[in-house]
Amino acid sequence: MITFVFDDDEFVKMYKFRTQDNHIILVEEFSDGIATIRPTEEYRNLEEFADVISGCLDKRSNFISKLMEVYSCEEDEEFKGLILKIIGISVFIPPEEITGEQIIRIIEKGIKDLCEADLRYTIDTEFKVKLCDFVTSIYYDTSMEFSSTTAEKMWKRESAFLISYERGNRIFDYVETFAKYAQYLVEVRKKEFSDAFSYTLEDIEQVVWVEPEEQERAMDLLIKYWKYGQELVEWHRQIIAEEMQSVIDEL
Repeated sequence: MITFVFDDDEFVKMYKFRTQDNHIILVEEFSDGIATIRPTEEYRNLEEFADVISGCLDKRSNFISKLMEVYSCEEDEEFKGLILKIIGISVFIPPEEITGEQIIRIIEKGIKDLCEADLRYTIDTEFKVKLCDFVTSIYYDTSMEFSSTTAEKMWKRESAFLISYERGNRIFDYVETFAKYAQYLVEVRKKEFSDAFSYTLEDIEQVVWVEPEEQERAMDLLIKYWKYGQELVEWHRQIIAEEMQSVIDEL
């Protein structure tokens, strides 16, 4: 059951809906009867997010009526379903009642369709980490870690602003994906920082696409807030030094 809503930004028509058990549902837009939703940083895993979305479509929920009310819909306007946006992947959820497990299957199918039916498409050819597995498991089982408590609080404030516009969405997704995947390679796969960052920089393009200036902004944010920000700076300096030396050697 949705208990109340509030406007996230007076200039951007984006709303947060809160459930009775204090889960946040972020609606980016509502157009032609379809609401576009993305998970916020509060969800611990994809299953939790899917269950909340399932609850929105439960016949006992007032989510749809509140949604139509907030977006000032006409009485005869029809609710046609949801689009879930998950780190660069969008899937459609029909308007009827549906279980969390069914939503997970729809998300997984959307990922498979994106990455070829047989999932030969991977984000890490050395470790054979399938994109489907990364999105549904590693990404949602990993939390972006920060250099300090203050840095975490500042990132939450800055990220709230980022996700209020399209380019900011991409930057937010890039930061979170880079941090989580690099942490996975360093802490689980025991890779050296240089290897982990190189793998992540190459593989992330298959998950989140950004413009060069957006990537630069994302890197600045990682350096500013992320637990491995200083290591990222040192790695970047080393890359620049190697490139300069290569140019000198060619002279």
